[in-house]
Amino acid sequence: MAKLKKHFICSVCNQQEVQWQGRCRSCGSWNSFSEEPSGGIPGVSAPVQGRAGTGIKGEQKGHSKAVALAEVPIPQIQRQSSGFVELDRVLGGGLVPGSVVMLGGEPGIGKSTLLLQMAARLQQRGTKVLYVSAEESALQLKIRAERLGCAESQFLLLCNNHLGNLVAGIHRRAETGSTGPELLIVDSLQTILEPSLGTVPGTPSQLRHVTQILQDCCREYKLTMLLVAHLTKDGVIAGPRTVEHMVDCVIYFEHGEHDLRILQANKNRFGSTSEMGILQMTDAGLEELKNPQQYFLSQRSGELPAGIAIAPVHEGSRSLLVEVQALTVPAKGSVSRIFADRLDNARVSRIAAVLERHTGVIFSDQDIYINVAGGLRLQDIALDLPLALALLSARKTRPLPKYLTSAAELSLAGELRPIKHEELRLRSAADFGMQQILLPQKRSTNTGNEEEAKVRITRLDQIEEVLQQIFPSST
Repeated sequence: MAKLKKHFICSVCNQQEVQWQGRCRSCGSWNSFSEEPSGGIPGVSAPVQGRAGTGIKGEQKGHSKAVALAEVPIPQIQRQSSGFVELDRVLGGGLVPGSVVMLGGEPGIGKSTLLLQMAARLQQRGTKVLYVSAEESALQLKIRAERLGCAESQFLLLCNNHLGNLVAGIHRRAETGSTGPELLIVDSLQTILEPSLGTVPGTPSQLRHVTQILQDCCREYKLTMLLVAHLTKDGVIAGPRTVEHMVDCVIYFEHGEHDLRILQANKNRFGSTSEMGILQMTDAGLEELKNPQQYFLSQRSGELPAGIAIAPVHEGSRSLLVEVQALTVPAKGSVSRIFADRLDNARVSRIAAVLERHTGVIFSDQDIYINVAGGLRLQDIALDLPLALALLSARKTRPLPKYLTSAAELSLAGELRPIKHEELRLRSAADFGMQQILLPQKRSTNTGNEEEAKVRITRLDQIEEVLQQIFPSST
């Protein structure tokens, strides 16, 4: 057999080079190139080689000619519950038959625990599940199942990391008719191997090939597939540009405070990416919270410390009150720095610049530290005003009123801009006992009168007005 030729490919953007490069000239990533075979087995094309190596039968089905968009039929999608209400929320209502979902998270965060519990719950409801473990043995999974209380479940286990064996097993069970699996769980993608490629598991070529073959297999047999993916040191799924575009949904599994686990979708072809799921890790596995609100606000008997602001945020269909924490200290060097764990540093820098320009409060000589209690990673634009209040409170070392909350977008001109879902934010504030809320000027005629009666609403136009409202003695 002729020797395989080699080339180098960037794991971030798929840029190909004939020699190893320290930095990718396409995306700028450092040390992202890995060596891979460029031609496969001489004389055999890559698609044919892949199907022959995995035993998939038949041709790829699809439209062979162009059709008018109006003539494309829309089938009624029957979503299936995953067994977790919070995961269903992030998925957009449940699992879509034939879809491919990727779940990424740090080692030890609970990905395998979540999927093991899901497999047991779905099997109990009559769904046929095949759990493929390429990292752990059947004994290890059995021990974990004993701890989770699902050791007697009848879902099928396949502990093998060879792609050909995996696809052959799916093919054999699917051909038997009624005993074929309906849900395929692969734990994990980076450990599945196709030996014909001549590389180790986890390389970009392996990830692309394995994902494509498994996806074709699921489409052929109408299986729903859940893939477990590892995160890199940068906090993204390994081989992001290589694999993420191939799947239907990408969900990140993140740590929160109080043993909380946060589920957030980065991509979802069948639903919104703004939803957030909240679970808690216990000795008996992952559990859903009846009242997640209590984990995001500190229960204090006295006044708030300086630098604390309460914000009603809206993520997807859920409104929560969260605590934004700010700390400012004199800069250690000639240039100030910003440390924001759960918010974008550029956003914090922008808010600080707007405050310095329109209120006269100096932040350019301060190191700024920002945190969101509970470990939530938030994107809500209405968090601008609470962040500004937390920075002002920290810089002036003066606490905000304990039962005050706020929500508004802050423009570069210092204006408070309108936000969405005011009614839901007002309801959340009222339910938690807030007495006053700062909002931008009313731009619509439909605002909940009942909530306005429970919470005193103060509507303002400029950030200078907010400063005088909260700190009247400031100049």
